[in-house]
Amino acid sequence: MEVRQVAASHALEQCVASVASSPAAVRRLLDALTEQASAVADEPRWEPTLRALERFVRELNQGSAPARYRGRR
Repeated sequence: MEVRQVAASHALEQCVASVASSPAAVRRLLDALTEQASAVADEPRWEPTLRALERFVRELNQGSAPARYRGRR
């Protein structure tokens, strides 16, 4: 079982790296997730994920993103 989890984790890391290298792929991923947002918005089990998303957006707005993209909606 542990080997399977490591393989799944590695596959996820490769997937993330592939998607992250393409702005269009990231946009498509975000669009797909947005379509599902209403299904998870009020479920308590999604709270940690929503907090992680908030941290991600905060980093984009305050971190290394070029000034022209900060605060964009």
